[in-house]
Amino acid sequence: MSVPSALLNFNLFERVEAIKSCAEKTKEVLESLRAEEKIFFEKSASFAGELNEAQLKETRDFWKPYSFAYKNNTETQRYFSSVSGVFDPSYITPALHRQLVKRFFGAYKADFVCDKSNFPVIFPEVATPPILFRRTDWEYRDDKNKIISREEAIKIFLNASASGKALMLRSLGAEDGDSTLTFQKPLTRGEILKEISNFGEKNFICDEFAKPHESWRFAPSVSFAAAKIMTFIYDGRAEIVSARLELSTECDGTMSRLSVEINDDGTLAEKILDLSKTEWRETLPCGTPLAGKRLYSYQKIIETVLAMALKAPELKSLTWKIYADEAGGPLLFSLSPYDGLEECQLHGRHPYCGKEKMKALLDKYLINSFYYERASWEWDFWEFKSFVTLCGYRGGEKSIMVPEELNGKPVSVIRSRAFAGRGIKRIVIPPTVKITADDAFAGCAPGCEITMMSRLALYKKIYRVIKKLPFCRTTAIFLKECWMETMVKKTSSPFQYLVKRIKKACQS
Repeated sequence: MSVPSALLNFNLFERVEAIKSCAEKTKEVLESLRAEEKIFFEKSASFAGELNEAQLKETRDFWKPYSFAYKNNTETQRYFSSVSGVFDPSYITPALHRQLVKRFFGAYKADFVCDKSNFPVIFPEVATPPILFRRTDWEYRDDKNKIISREEAIKIFLNASASGKALMLRSLGAEDGDSTLTFQKPLTRGEILKEISNFGEKNFICDEFAKPHESWRFAPSVSFAAAKIMTFIYDGRAEIVSARLELSTECDGTMSRLSVEINDDGTLAEKILDLSKTEWRETLPCGTPLAGKRLYSYQKIIETVLAMALKAPELKSLTWKIYADEAGGPLLFSLSPYDGLEECQLHGRHPYCGKEKMKALLDKYLINSFYYERASWEWDFWEFKSFVTLCGYRGGEKSIMVPEELNGKPVSVIRSRAFAGRGIKRIVIPPTVKITADDAFAGCAPGCEITMMSRLALYKKIYRVIKKLPFCRTTAIFLKECWMETMVKKTSSPFQYLVKRIKKACQS
């Protein structure tokens, strides 16, 4: 790659660093995704089953348009189709789902909305476990949001525990994981400190365990059960993607995490999925059947979840862990934009409501919105699948021609203030550029000459036609100047230009 002469005395080292930084960012995005998927594929490989040739072809054809942003591994579709018995070429990995959430699905709101200490404020229509205290960024706060010391927090725990209350220590927000420790018996100060240390640097909350309604208690071996309802917002409408009952059990010293689908009428399905072993069973590990059991207040819970989902429409995909409390009302236990996708697909449900909606979303986010940050000797730019967006000129020339191509793709868009601060006096824009920000040329040198080749070619055609008409030479010259000032240089609007010409005529 040749280095422009102006750079040799201008900002060579800055550009080297920019090129290196962009390459590292791209590598980081791809490697973090691959690392997560590697763990997933190592687990999925143990489950038998294959896709036939027709299914493999359909899967490859579905994902081919998105290869610039994401290279699909058909192991994903093989695994979920084999476990669930339902083939779908658009099943996705939990890692890709996480990337979509973080980059496009309003993840900036996830920390606030999914913070358990904010539930009473955001979702007052449901009950939540009573809060004792929480730790956020190593700062302890009580149930009134007052800052307290760690010793005061431990004292609150000891007093509540001594009074016979069942207490929980739980991860606080979406990025803190989904850890829950439940304590039915009083703990000593040393035991509390040990349990707190298990959270490391993560934020956590201490709250009371609220007993569920009797219809949500299934067997002595079940330590906890809650509905896990996944919602998806499409075109401003909230939909239920899947509804499952998730249970934690202990039988003969073995802990198991189980999942069973909830039918529309609130009854439980026949087959139970053992998530610990990825295998189907007919009963709980200790022999208790679940098929046909009805969950009290299930319809009310569904209505409540749909209403709550619309309070955070940017977070398109959310999984709500919720159950009926002793009084029968909905109790929100936790909320996450990342959790629940794998279990959803293991049951043969699509997290984005099917292949067609999935395709529309991938078209929007992995084709139209997805880009890699790039840098060259003279330009910072975003590379999309089929075009390039210029972000900034970083060279030292005062008269520049915007390239028609970068990385073999047409330069189609110029962003805000792309030429600012360089003292540029002349810019030539090629016909490949279709969109320029309103202030794309702000910050150039005073009187900077801007020539847009596509508009200039069109103007010449119009000018030649008008000039041939009788008595229209003056009109043609007026239109030429108006066009240059309002459409090419963008220094004024047509109305402002007309007023300026009238004033000029009056002065003369």
